[in-house]
Amino acid sequence: MAMPRCCTSLRTLSVRSSAALRVTSLLLLAAGWTACASPARGIVSSPPGFGGFPTRSSDAELWAEAVLYTDHADRLGADLAGARVLPVALRVGTITAPPNAEERFALRPETLDARLFLQDGTVLEWTRPDAVPARGRVRNAATNRGLALSLVPTWENAEEGFLFFTLPPGVDVKSHYALTARNGVYREVDLNHSLLCFRVETPEGTREIKVGVRAEAYGGSR
Repeated sequence: MAMPRCCTSLRTLSVRSSAALRVTSLLLLAAGWTACASPARGIVSSPPGFGGFPTRSSDAELWAEAVLYTDHADRLGADLAGARVLPVALRVGTITAPPNAEERFALRPETLDARLFLQDGTVLEWTRPDAVPARGRVRNAATNRGLALSLVPTWENAEEGFLFFTLPPGVDVKSHYALTARNGVYREVDLNHSLLCFRVETPEGTREIKVGVRAEAYGGSR
């Protein structure tokens, strides 16, 4: 049975209202830095047809998964929003079992070069847990839950840890959306469509690993 036109209109209005409220919330969040900026000339939403990057790396020897937890405050024991960093959970492990497999690859802070590429091309740079601009419980949460940068274990033994990315001026985050501003134009970006890149040390040199970010909250995934 076809849905009555009035019900269809109400559902469309509800979806539009939800999107408008989300953008309004992000704009209010960004009010601190927009107060001194030039007036916005418009808001551009993310292209609707893009479903995001593959959420598991395609490397033949290493497997990586990156997850954006919208409930990161519960998982870390502290909310890092005030420190203007975005925590992304990463798990890395080997998927082959040659002799000494766990000694073949390593994650090192000097060569990690982790970057988070947002859908509009904005790049967020990795910051070490002990360099997160916060104190007390927030600093302890970052230090205690940061990804262990050491020899890469087998996938079965790999544990999840967090990488922390600095939010530059003009970028604010709420839930799994970001609002970026360039030349007075705001762009709403879905963080599910981000790409995480980092480097692993190997006997042959460093190798870049790329993996799409998967959003998950309270046991649910996109």
